[in-house]
Amino acid sequence: MSNIGFIFPGQGSQIPGMGKSIYDNSLIAKAIYDRASSIIDIDVEKTSFYASEDELRKTENTQPCLFAMGMALHEMMKKELEKRSKAFKYYGGHSLGEITALTAAGKFSFDDGLNISRKRGLIMSNAGKGEQYLMAAIIGLEYNYIKKICSEHDNVVIANYNSLEQIVISGKEDIVRKLAEEFKTNGAKMVVELNVAGAFHSPFMKDASIEFENILSQYRIHENKNEVLSNVLGGFYNNDLEIKALLVKQMYSEVNWLACVKSLESKGVDVLFELGPGKVLSGLIRKIAPSIKVYNVYDMDTFDKALEAL
Repeated sequence: MSNIGFIFPGQGSQIPGMGKSIYDNSLIAKAIYDRASSIIDIDVEKTSFYASEDELRKTENTQPCLFAMGMALHEMMKKELEKRSKAFKYYGGHSLGEITALTAAGKFSFDDGLNISRKRGLIMSNAGKGEQYLMAAIIGLEYNYIKKICSEHDNVVIANYNSLEQIVISGKEDIVRKLAEEFKTNGAKMVVELNVAGAFHSPFMKDASIEFENILSQYRIHENKNEVLSNVLGGFYNNDLEIKALLVKQMYSEVNWLACVKSLESKGVDVLFELGPGKVLSGLIRKIAPSIKVYNVYDMDTFDKALEAL
């Protein structure tokens, strides 16, 4: 019997039109989107389906829209899995995706998770105003080498340890671009600037994290037996009391996705559904833990294909 888990992508995976296929074809998804638009101060459907790339890229828009899509897909998958008497209890997400994972796992209510994602996006957006920040993925160089180079410069750090081959750096735009050229000269296979609007998972988010801590204090954690990955720990939360503190720390700390995937593997998870736009997490997992079967689910076609695999 398969040991099933769900993973949710973070900011940078968004694409205009995301979620429209499921909204148009699933009453469950439609209800999630309609509920989301009634709770927060943006039209989630309009922003997800019709906004320009630049508008959707705004952090305060991206985060609740990704959250809504992930939750809609999860509720659709959950219904089908339960019909088939399939068990599932493992959840994880990358950056913003960790909040979606916690909500899908029942640690936050839907309304609370959505409000948290919207407020987190606003805080992080405000933290980036007035400065030129950049994040870039470095492909093909070792973590320790990149960390050493970053430590020799101000205003840049490693933000994501995504895999042995992919490290993301974050900081002031000028130094990130300078180091990107240096890395290319010194053997990087590729350098890709990320589609985000801030220096996330860096010390530049420290002040924002204090504001986020105050916001999280307003919301309740619901206890259950589902297990959720912490990006900061690189493994599963030890208990629910850690959740808020580690979500705050995650804003300015390195995301250790490589260790998160290894933790899923160590639990015997052998089937994962990536719920949201893009295929970034699936691609990373296939390289880190090739024994895990990963299915991207982002529209009705991929939803139907995932069901065939059950």
